[in-house]
Amino acid sequence: TLETNALLQRIEHALARVRTDDRYAPRTLDHDLLLHGDRVLSSDALTLPHPDIRTRAFVAIPLLELAPDLVLPDSGMALRSLVDSLPPYPMDPLRDLTRRLRAEVAHGS
Repeated sequence: TLETNALLQRIEHALARVRTDDRYAPRTLDHDLLLHGDRVLSSDALTLPHPDIRTRAFVAIPLLELAPDLVLPDSGMALRSLVDSLPPYPMDPLRDLTRRLRAEVAHGS
């Protein structure tokens, strides 16, 4: 998992991601490892599940579209319940994209 996180950072670097001191600054590219199976991890380099799943609807809602039956491994909380408890966030589901991504994952593409 730390290796996967390092790989994501190398991809960002190779694609010219610029990091600044402002962690909330706009960016052209941002990869975050949200989950790694049922792994629970807390370190300076990586926390799994990613804490933004619990607090940011723009992270949790797309994840729910991809994995509607997901239960967070550290708390046992159903992602659907978590999303229902978050403040409303104006997002339109991208159902066609979700179907394509599910098909790609299912076929190992």
